Amino acid sequence: MDDKIKALYDTALEHYRNNFLDLSIKEFKTVLTAEPKNVPARIQLCQALEKKGTVDQERAFYILALNEAKLALKMSTGLNKQLHQQMINLYDKCGQLDIAIREYKKMLQDEPDNAFYQECLKQIMAISALKVIPVASEEKIGRSKLIMWILIVFVGGEILLGIFIKNKVHIFIGAAILVIYLIYRALDYLQSKPDKW
Repeated sequence: MDDKIKALYDTALEHYRNNFLDLSIKEFKTVLTAEPKNVPARIQLCQALEKKGTVDQERAFYILALNEAKLALKMSTGLNKQLHQQMINLYDKCGQLDIAIREYKKMLQDEPDNAFYQECLKQIMAISALKVIPVASEEKIGRSKLIMWILIVFVGGEILLGIFIKNKVHIFIGAAILVIYLIYRALDYLQSKPDKW
């Protein structure tokens, strides 16, 4: 990095630290125009865009930050664990956990013994599972709806686990839970009025 680019990078970093996000984003982009393979500048741009998205409550900045993180990951050498964690957070903020799951599964196909990628995939799947269950803070959810959402996670997990590891016991457990839930719903229906569903 030559002196002029280094000075611009340092100025952009100082603006980022002082929360002058628009200036820092502009200056990091100028650094990247001069040196497109400057990974530290790309990571800093990603962080500035993410912070701008949080401040402005604008999802578009998260998407831009995610794209910069992906580019930085392609350009970086070695395993950058902090960048992977930042990407997982950005996938979550963008509402793209399904894409993250696909991408990490692809990474694991290329490197099946990579324990870090396995942990990242588990983390993404856990976040994704928690997003499925609705929160009952503002809206009233009937007990059967709440039980249904919880069972979807468990039944689906048991059945998928049984399919992936070819174990009929897990498939049976998932099917048994589903049957029990259907019996519960039928009994609940018989004891309640149809308009409470």
